[in-house]
Amino acid sequence: MFTFWRTSLVIVALCCVAEAQQGRRTFALTQSHYSVRAGERVEISSSADAVAFARSAKSLTAKASGHMIRNFAVGPTPEGDKLLLGIPLTAEPGDYLVEVSLSGENEERSATLQVHVEPLLTPAATSSEPPFVLLDGFQLSAKSSCPMSSDSSGNFDNLQAYLQGSPNNVPGFFFENCTECPNCSIEQLGADLATFLNLLPYSQVDVVAHSMGGLIVRSYLAGKQASGFSPPPSPKIRKAVFIATPHFGAFAADFLLADILLTAGTQTNELKPASQFVWDLGTWNQLGDDLRGVDAIALIGTAGPSGQSDGVVESTNASLDFSMTGRTRVVNYCHVPPSTADGLAGTYLQCTAPGIAYVDTPAHPAYVAVSSFLLSGTAWQGVGNAPAQDAYLSKYGGLVVADINSSNQYVVPSAVSWGTVRLAEGGASEL
Repeated sequence: MFTFWRTSLVIVALCCVAEAQQGRRTFALTQSHYSVRAGERVEISSSADAVAFARSAKSLTAKASGHMIRNFAVGPTPEGDKLLLGIPLTAEPGDYLVEVSLSGENEERSATLQVHVEPLLTPAATSSEPPFVLLDGFQLSAKSSCPMSSDSSGNFDNLQAYLQGSPNNVPGFFFENCTECPNCSIEQLGADLATFLNLLPYSQVDVVAHSMGGLIVRSYLAGKQASGFSPPPSPKIRKAVFIATPHFGAFAADFLLADILLTAGTQTNELKPASQFVWDLGTWNQLGDDLRGVDAIALIGTAGPSGQSDGVVESTNASLDFSMTGRTRVVNYCHVPPSTADGLAGTYLQCTAPGIAYVDTPAHPAYVAVSSFLLSGTAWQGVGNAPAQDAYLSKYGGLVVADINSSNQYVVPSAVSWGTVRLAEGGASEL
């Protein structure tokens, strides 16, 4: 049984456990008391040497015991200057014993944390509009495979603060996927989103999702599982805004360099164009996906090479026309700010315009579109251009083709043609 200081704040007491095992030792902690609640991240105050070791570690785990809950998350910030402990939004309040382990090539370091988790803060609604949930996308930095941001500002800058103020005036939450389930499949993250939404004391919420976050939303709406679908009978989402979501995959995930850097992990493979995941999600409901009737819009960027992408996702794959027409707006923005990943994003992605979800001013098109749409206004319709006004989208689209027999099994033909154009596996040009 643990003893804690009881105050209006959350207390985390940390202690180190000596290990006699060869190659395993404790890492130094310089502070023993912290405040934390479900859905938040707290810095593990430690030596610079331990933080540096965490940046190069092959695996980082935070095994929690004391309550029935998936393990907590641990990892560096995108900048690599801090080591954070992440408490999932679905964590039950109470006392936990958490063993943090950092494993390198020939060494493992550990520390044992005693953690008291306070309940998720769910403010009373002061508006007729429902609360909102921000969902970030695939996370990567030069220093970690799944870095955690202290709050939503690392991904959305001021968007959460703006929406919580006038004119929207609604509470907001941040579903940070590296905190909820680091490097897990998108299906699992969709299931975690379902658990979180069912815990909230609100009948419905609005969601604003960037990149892979939009696929987490769609996976939740479809009830996608590792095998099959079990859609929620009454989805708890009223409106959805998809920002740069790769509905049919992201070409940047299909580069050989991406496989090398990202070790072809589960999320990377699911994000590849025409992957089994995006195919299943796009065809689950009578060969389509109607988003379960959720009111939605999409905001896509075209500041990438040749004006056909945002540097990560082709505009044809980010458009919402597969489900509803007239709901896509096109802006001259990149997938992420060029300064992302220690300034490497702009060069690697060949896109140097501002980030499409990084809202640094109320004039940012993402804020104008999101605020207006969630308030059932019309200003979002004047943001950027419609696809018919875009030089690329007005002429080109895309097809994902598969041959399925009457038993819903895939057939591998020797050759496929679309009219006079011979199709190649993975894609075809001149369509």
